[in-house]
Amino acid sequence: MKLTDGEKLITIMLSDLYEKLGIDGEIDPKFIKSAIFSENIWAIGWKYPGLPFENDSTPEIVREVSDILDMWFVIEESYAALSPKDKKLIEKEAKPFGKEPKFKGFDGNNESDYMSVANFLTDDLERFQTFKDRMLNSHMPSVGTYCRMLNAFKPINSQSMGNLLNATQLIAVLKEKIHPENR
Repeated sequence: MKLTDGEKLITIMLSDLYEKLGIDGEIDPKFIKSAIFSENIWAIGWKYPGLPFENDSTPEIVREVSDILDMWFVIEESYAALSPKDKKLIEKEAKPFGKEPKFKGFDGNNESDYMSVANFLTDDLERFQTFKDRMLNSHMPSVGTYCRMLNAFKPINSQSMGNLLNATQLIAVLKEKIHPENR
């Protein structure tokens, strides 16, 4: 969905009226304002899938961030379910990234669009609640690393058919954090 500047202004004003009059409708005016102010208008179609928007395609960055969050959810859940022996193996084999692997977010200076989408997904759309209360600013470029990890993760995750990953699979994904020039 695309909104002109005038449509954004009208929508914000209508949302303000909705709130001031205490109208309890199906549309959440705070959510609508948040989506417009944060430039995450794509999220309106996600929150209200029954509304027939003309051009309701999900932006590529949203798909990419969703894939990254999904990958990290699986990594963290899989790691938490491992035995201490397997955790030690991962720590050794995926060094220095194998000890307590956690999603650190995106660079707030250079990847702020990614960080904005991640925050909107967790805070406003209430998805990926594992990451909700985390600071999602990694303070370093991360997208390239996550893309390398995704390239390893997607076929492994597909083969595991939604099950948690084992130590060997986690090692393969976590090793992708090491830049190819440094292997």
